Amino acid sequence: MTVYFLVHYEHKTNNESMDKNKLIDYLRLENFKCKAGFWGCPWYFVDIETMEYKPGRPGVGYGKVIGEHAITVEEFKTIYEIYKKYKNKKYFDMGN
Repeated sequence: MTVYFLVHYEHKTNNESMDKNKLIDYLRLENFKCKAGFWGCPWYFVDIETMEYKPGRPGVGYGKVIGEHAITVEEFKTIYEIYKKYKNKKYFDMGN
């Protein structure tokens, strides 16, 4: 079963709203690929293992959502930066 981060891009932080294009630009910069069409919802399903994302669609779940809750774009970026730091390292390799 595929697991996703459910990233909500209209969550307001510091009186600013994260624009969908900023999220998509970030995902593309990180080499994520879109694997579904646009449905107009303010969230995306993002799989950091396969480097794929899918636009949200009302009533459709593409797999299990990590934490069973949406996260903000900034929260996703933080998690993904930590993931990248340890990607391809052995379990207990904490070095830079």
